[in-house]
Amino acid sequence: MSLMGKEGLREVAEHCVSNAHYLANEISNLEGFELAYSQPFFKEFAIKTPIPAKEIIEKLKKEFEKEKKPDVDGSIKLDGVFVIGTAEGPAKELKL
Repeated sequence: MSLMGKEGLREVAEHCVSNAHYLANEISNLEGFELAYSQPFFKEFAIKTPIPAKEIIEKLKKEFEKEKKPDVDGSIKLDGVFVIGTAEGPAKELKL
């Protein structure tokens, strides 16, 4: 990260914030899904879900395996809440 310099690090942080807020907004627009908390967030947020988070994680794992994408971390388990963290790359169209 030191090779990125001050501006590079800032750019990565801005991508993280942008991706997280874009994704939070898109998910919140789905019927039955909403942000779990109203506090500001950087790149991680929690979503209240109408179905168990475990089911969402299992479906994502299957989809990611098909497309050879990085694994989904299902280690955080809260009843009715799904915790999401975004990466620093540019936002891409979601298939929700």
